Amino acid sequence: MSLIGQIDRRALISATAGLALAGGGQARAQPAAPAAMRCADFLDGIGVNTHVGYADSQYGPEKSILAAMDYIGVRHARDVAINPGQPSASHYRALAAAGVRFCLFWGVHRTMAEAIGHIGALEAQYPGSVAALEGPNEIKPGFSWNGLAGNAAGQAFMTDLRRVAGADPRLNRKPVVNYTSYAPVAADCDFANQHPYPKGGRQPAAIIRQAHDEYVGPRGAMPGKPMMFTEFGYHTLVGKPARQGRWQGVDEDLQASLLINGLLDAVSLGVSRTYIYQLLDGYADGAAAPDQERHFGLFRFDGSPKPAATALKALFTVLADSSPGARAFAPAPVAAVVEADGPVRSLSLRNAQGRAFVALWNEVPVWDVQAAARLAVTPTTVTVKLADAEPVRQVDLVDPAQNRAFPPSSATRLAVGAHPTILAIG
Repeated sequence: MSLIGQIDRRALISATAGLALAGGGQARAQPAAPAAMRCADFLDGIGVNTHVGYADSQYGPEKSILAAMDYIGVRHARDVAINPGQPSASHYRALAAAGVRFCLFWGVHRTMAEAIGHIGALEAQYPGSVAALEGPNEIKPGFSWNGLAGNAAGQAFMTDLRRVAGADPRLNRKPVVNYTSYAPVAADCDFANQHPYPKGGRQPAAIIRQAHDEYVGPRGAMPGKPMMFTEFGYHTLVGKPARQGRWQGVDEDLQASLLINGLLDAVSLGVSRTYIYQLLDGYADGAAAPDQERHFGLFRFDGSPKPAATALKALFTVLADSSPGARAFAPAPVAAVVEADGPVRSLSLRNAQGRAFVALWNEVPVWDVQAAARLAVTPTTVTVKLADAEPVRQVDLVDPAQNRAFPPSSATRLAVGAHPTILAIG
């Protein structure tokens, strides 16, 4: 099993605990300099869900998929396992040739040997294009495998997946990601897996922690196991859901803020990679009632980027580190003390040149479900104290008009509202 940066990411549990501060009317501070995460590791832990097989959608032209991924800067995609019998099979090869790395899950009616052979052929043609093998997607109690049903069938499937993939020299070193289920159970895998979807505009921290604890927490199904979230997202269909089993979305601006808050929450718990659901709004709404499944995209149906796409682009731009040792150096602690009056959390990062960054995000309530509208957010005052007087540049990831440059100082004071922000120090 190999996933570079996974150990560093899990070490952030203690690192972020030092910086993340909750309010209560009184400013509190943690004086210790916490460990920092490498910028390149953080960005490598972000992926997107694609639907290469939707040939009649906006995913039809592979150039549309690649252009959207290039716009953001993301290189990890999650999709159903390649099937050479489908017209879209060539899309996988085109994306792999461009450097996209796939987490491929089971969603096809083929024998396991056939599917492993097809995945192995993709890896052989484009080494490194297969990042991980994932079990079946969101199984129900009626899921069956080898005469078993439900989670027992899922567990048996993962045992067989390990055995068959392990016998293929092209894939035997690829990490195996657990299937997703209606209830947490242990299985033969390298990474636990879940799909935390905050509903009705809720902030992501609570549901992300619940998913983490149920699977890999001390009392979870697989205590201490590394974990991925292979789906996580917010849709932008605002208003009362038209179909049973759906939930209310948020406006596009809040989708951007809440998605990035969730990415930061997940990595703070040690989650190794989170795949946003999804890259594109693949289909337009039809004559029937609008469907939330057509509004999870980072890009609208016409191909234009939503604020979530531009926010992710800003995140990848400010933290970009193309140095040869970007994922191999030992990051020095960031000597920053964060003081805040509200539920502002923070994460320290460094690039290979030694530049320090602090991510700040505010998990106040932002959405009124009854009114289907955003709540007014009073920004929280935050003071970042440094060991020496240094200039600080504030990058508002959602609204670049709010970017600010602060003169050299050992104490920088700023306001953090609903938008997550990155401070570049020095």
